[in-house]
Amino acid sequence: MGVLVAIITIGGIRRIASVSEKIVPFMTIFYILAAILVLIFKAPAIPQAFASIFIGSFSPRAILGGGAGVSVMMVLQKGISRGIFAHESGLGSSAIASTAAKTNSLAQQGLVAMIGAFLSIVVCTMTALVLLVTQMETGIFIQATDGILLTSKAFSIGLVSCLGRIYRKFRHHFFRFHNDSRLELLWRKCVQYLLGTRAILAYKILFLVFVVIGPFYKINLTFTVVDIATSLMATPNLIGLVGLREIIFQETPAFEEELKHCHSLRK
Repeated sequence: MGVLVAIITIGGIRRIASVSEKIVPFMTIFYILAAILVLIFKAPAIPQAFASIFIGSFSPRAILGGGAGVSVMMVLQKGISRGIFAHESGLGSSAIASTAAKTNSLAQQGLVAMIGAFLSIVVCTMTALVLLVTQMETGIFIQATDGILLTSKAFSIGLVSCLGRIYRKFRHHFFRFHNDSRLELLWRKCVQYLLGTRAILAYKILFLVFVVIGPFYKINLTFTVVDIATSLMATPNLIGLVGLREIIFQETPAFEEELKHCHSLRK
């Protein structure tokens, strides 16, 4: 994996973009199709799964923290942190990737970027349903220390044994490969801005070292570091968004007028 990421990242932003535009659609469609297959196989349990989501969310037991003594604050913290980690809204990292797009409209690119948050809602909902229906339909309670292992086990149970193994291999390799390549680009831009172009080579070497040794770290430690880094990223970015609000107020009406003009020409 380190060698493959090195080959892609050495090629620069164009190679990363070229690889991403091929991998991301396939990766997304592959994941959604796998989730749909599980939901088709376990269709009778879907209504009960939806009911359990709403009952579990709004019941007095959930509000008071549940039988295990889990506080509402902890549940909110976990949910919000994983949600932000999934779609990166408010962090500013996805905005770096958007700057590589070729477009004449800031508002149009902003709308394209917002689709990512919507897709995250769809994908996360499908994942939650897969977790619930596999447990309800099979009666097997999945025990796992982290969400990644939990999801993998649920898909393995929901799909036929052979399909489950194939799914896990493709999912882990494609997801990690794309994520490593994308993150290398985002962090490289930050290093270039802060330390200059001379620091990029040292940064690439350090990044590839962590790509190799990263899988050996415990998942809880990884998420703790991610949560801290997310907070440090979000705070200055949200302040910056407030400062840029005037540009948003200018670009959005102009884009809407352009859409109306194009629509009138078509008529």
